[in-house]
Amino acid sequence: MSLGRSARDSERARAARRSSTSEAPSISRSKGPLWRDEDNTDAPRIRGRILESARQVFAEQGLDVPLTEIARRADVGIATLYRRFPTRDDLIKAVFADQMDAYAPAAETALEAEDPWVGFCDYVGAICEMQAQDAGFADVSTLAPDGAFPGQRSRAHRAVVRLIRRAQDAGPARSDFVHQDVVMVLMANAGLVRATSGTAPDT
Repeated sequence: MSLGRSARDSERARAARRSSTSEAPSISRSKGPLWRDEDNTDAPRIRGRILESARQVFAEQGLDVPLTEIARRADVGIATLYRRFPTRDDLIKAVFADQMDAYAPAAETALEAEDPWVGFCDYVGAICEMQAQDAGFADVSTLAPDGAFPGQRSRAHRAVVRLIRRAQDAGPARSDFVHQDVVMVLMANAGLVRATSGTAPDT
């Protein structure tokens, strides 16, 4: 074999290696099929299914339900749920945002009652009814994650304090009654909702 032929063979071999390397599929860190549902048009629909399933499951069973049950009802994998809501608290905040937005207005509406005591009773009754209709809200209204719904809670607190003062000034409410007592009433009702949800789900 001549040196010229050997050199040509070596060059062809190098060229073949370069060609195979350039044609091989590259492995990138961009989102592939496993992440496809994050980028396509199904993403809002999938998020909506998760939220709707979470509303139903939380309402039926409270906040401690396994997230796998929510994923099952939404017909998604648990990884898909966690990609959108990395923690249980994130999911709770998304599910109950609208209901917590109605929490403070309930107290503010009660302030408009001509009879302060009737207004106070109407407020407590309204919140207890909201709890009875939704075991998840029963938990959120008394045991929400730390730092959740700060604006709604602060607004409701201010209105409840005014409700109590009006009722005290009018006479029916005890002078030593404080807003923490309202929280205790709501916690007691939430416990009743949890304890009876299986036997009296609609009461």
